Amino acid sequence: MVAGVGGCANGNTIDRVASSIKIPALFPVRDEAYPLPGRAAFPRLEKLLSAAHSVLIIKIHIDHNNMAKQHALTAHTRKRSGSGALTSLRAEGLIPAVIYGKDIPSTILRLNRKEVETVLHHSVSEHILVELTIEDTKETKLTLLQDVQHNPLNGAILHVDFHAIREDEMIHSTVPLELTGDCVGAKAGGLVEHLVHKLNVVCLPKDLPDAIHLDISNVEIGGALHTKELALPPGVTTHLGAEVVLMLVAAPRVVEVVAAAVVDPKAKKKGKK
Repeated sequence: MVAGVGGCANGNTIDRVASSIKIPALFPVRDEAYPLPGRAAFPRLEKLLSAAHSVLIIKIHIDHNNMAKQHALTAHTRKRSGSGALTSLRAEGLIPAVIYGKDIPSTILRLNRKEVETVLHHSVSEHILVELTIEDTKETKLTLLQDVQHNPLNGAILHVDFHAIREDEMIHSTVPLELTGDCVGAKAGGLVEHLVHKLNVVCLPKDLPDAIHLDISNVEIGGALHTKELALPPGVTTHLGAEVVLMLVAAPRVVEVVAAAVVDPKAKKKGKK
């Protein structure tokens, strides 16, 4: 989050001061202007404002770059089922699917394969927010791409499951846990071991992150990071135990090599005489 200042005669100077103030991320609206809550809390700014005779406005920029992007897909209902019908669908460049949820009956669908592949290609996780429009029923529903089945031999998409959700409904999802930063332990020769690659999270759809980032910059050889040290985004929780080790830096393994004795062939021949 970045703090900026507008409407001041000495705006550049105040901008520099404001940027050093840590403002809690309380406002969910991006690029919104809010009045400063009490000048007395910021004496350096108060001094500048008294000289500038102006009103201070703090502009809040919340970083949404890590939030999961909502994608759009179009589907049609299908009547054909059974292995033969599904094989025919895939041969036509379509993917069989199903949508289900608390408030709707399960409905079997078909989607364009290339459109689904494009959505998956641009996403870190396969648990993706999708605004799904069913053409023949003229319905649009917010869904979570709950499951994607792949052919184990060639990786082709075989089937997808959509879970219909509400915007005010807490959802359970799995997101990648990515390690970031230059680890000091690795620089010293240690081996970084990434133990937990995916994290089960609970949140509202709007708070679902693309990935969870874990900064390992300060982990030394022999050190580790646990769930309790993970900085989760606002509105996101996990049921993973607080003491679970997410990563560690192991000491380098030293392999002792014993050189075999070298026998002089000439000396061997002399011995035979």
